[in-house]
Amino acid sequence: MKILLIRTWKQNIGNAVIEKGTRSLIKEAFPKSEVIEVSAYPNYISSRIQSTSGFISSAETEIKSMVSNSDLLSKLLTPVHDLLVKKSQSPTGAQTPTNPDIPTWITNWEEGNTDLSNIASLIDFDLAVLPGCVLGGGLAVCKPILRDLQKRNIPIFLVGVGGADYDKGTTDYVRDYLDDIVPAGIITRDPEAYRKYHDIAPEAYSGIDCGLFINDWHSPPSANKTFIATCFDKIQAPEINTQTTVLRTNHGPFRNPGIGFSNRISALFKSNFYEPIKEDFLSSENAIISDCLEDYLFVYSNTEVTYSDRIHACIPTISYGNEAAFYFETPRAKLFENLHDRGVVSKSESGSIMVPNERKLEEEKNKQVGEFSRMVSEDVSI
Repeated sequence: MKILLIRTWKQNIGNAVIEKGTRSLIKEAFPKSEVIEVSAYPNYISSRIQSTSGFISSAETEIKSMVSNSDLLSKLLTPVHDLLVKKSQSPTGAQTPTNPDIPTWITNWEEGNTDLSNIASLIDFDLAVLPGCVLGGGLAVCKPILRDLQKRNIPIFLVGVGGADYDKGTTDYVRDYLDDIVPAGIITRDPEAYRKYHDIAPEAYSGIDCGLFINDWHSPPSANKTFIATCFDKIQAPEINTQTTVLRTNHGPFRNPGIGFSNRISALFKSNFYEPIKEDFLSSENAIISDCLEDYLFVYSNTEVTYSDRIHACIPTISYGNEAAFYFETPRAKLFENLHDRGVVSKSESGSIMVPNERKLEEEKNKQVGEFSRMVSEDVSI
């Protein structure tokens, strides 16, 4: 049996955690299957080009605010803004969404994802799996791939999925999208996703994040010293009083590492354009950044505790049986509430650290493998 595993994009190393964990889940359910990984990165690139145009009005407002009291800044930044506008113009232009509640960036991503080809259309599969935080922009990016699979009558399973938000506009978009694609089965990673979307597919299960299977995919070597880990790409890292060595990771290895003038200018637009790697990270002690997932897994499997604003710094840490603390407010964090409710993690005495229960985690993982196996067996001739 040939199974397509649709990877998203490795610009965020956390996506790789999800995808390799999903691969492990698939192989546990169907050990003799051939899992073929294909990246949606071509679609992502096209989508980003289009979505940039949707940010221009915000960028313009930001520039006007910054330069309103400075002739020098006006002369300096206005040409930069004009260049960004010129480069971000789409040949076809963004389409006006039918539903005004749907976020513009999702609409722009969907409209801009048809320019580059994807090799998934050149391979025959028995079924396809799409994991991760895709219930929103991820679906928009993957639409050409899923459309092609649908036309070829290849069953699509959404496994360990959730959304970046559950606002009305996003939910309306996802429901309309899934009504059209008709996935064969949905396994969610948090109860909110299950509540919003379980009735769309013929088979649904309220499960856990596939990144929790990452310890089954890779067993890192043991470290020769004791350390804790931090990963703060979004907010200022909190002060941690410890005598233990602190390793500092960064989950954006493909961002621009330059710290020159042009990069300082791009940092002014960090709310709308990808922020460069911060200078304070590059100059910090024991900083670790890599394009190799296994390097990160070494850190998270050996740390005493991980402190992070990245969900998928905490998830692999928990998967390897270590403690983690999450520091960012986002609807995606509902997956941690899910783990707490299932007894997979408990709170430390301080209340800020998640302490894993490895036995309960294995129970939940086995349930998810069983549900995926059942869904596929009922829909696909094996």
